[in-house]
Amino acid sequence: MTMKFHYLSGSPFSWKIWLALEHGGFAYEPVRLQVDAGDLRSPEFLALNPKGKLPVLVDGALVLSESDAIAEYLADLRAPSGAALWPADIIQRAHGRRFAAAATNYVYPQVRRIMEQTLFLKAGAADLEAIGMARAQLSIDLRLLAEATQEAFATGSTPTIADFTLYPFIALLGRIDAQKPGHFAATVVPERLTTWAKRIEDLPWFERTIPPHWRVP
Repeated sequence: MTMKFHYLSGSPFSWKIWLALEHGGFAYEPVRLQVDAGDLRSPEFLALNPKGKLPVLVDGALVLSESDAIAEYLADLRAPSGAALWPADIIQRAHGRRFAAAATNYVYPQVRRIMEQTLFLKAGAADLEAIGMARAQLSIDLRLLAEATQEAFATGSTPTIADFTLYPFIALLGRIDAQKPGHFAATVVPERLTTWAKRIEDLPWFERTIPPHWRVP
């Protein structure tokens, strides 16, 4: 039975799972939900996740929410013809999990603060001080992650969940600059991570994961 992947376009946590599904070679059906349409408050969706949050993966009788849990499930499941989502070596796996945790716990909150003053801002002027403070902290945390990358990717020569966790946050900084120029959000990304992100974007299946509303008509 084909998995159903319920996602929100542009959500970094949904994108992480989409990258993992493609890299892992899983057969799945993407199901796009939209906040403005009230999809996350519908009885049908709340039956899948009472928290009303995405992503949600449905695999037969299993209904799984929380992106970290979904990613680990996919890593344990592994499609017969797909690539591994974590390294076989226990030390490298530990390194990758720490990398992913740092991306979620330190990078995402700062990206979110910038988004709140740019992409999410409905009215009024952006809080430039808040943006500046977030950029300053991001510069530190991204430099540390750049220094922690090994070979081409976070844990070696092939991408893993660690890379798929961080990449959407980096992409969102570029999105902010494209949609709300003048805040120089992406300038905090070290050159090493810019090159790393390009490697992910060059993966043969990457284009299938681009958020639909980001695509140029």
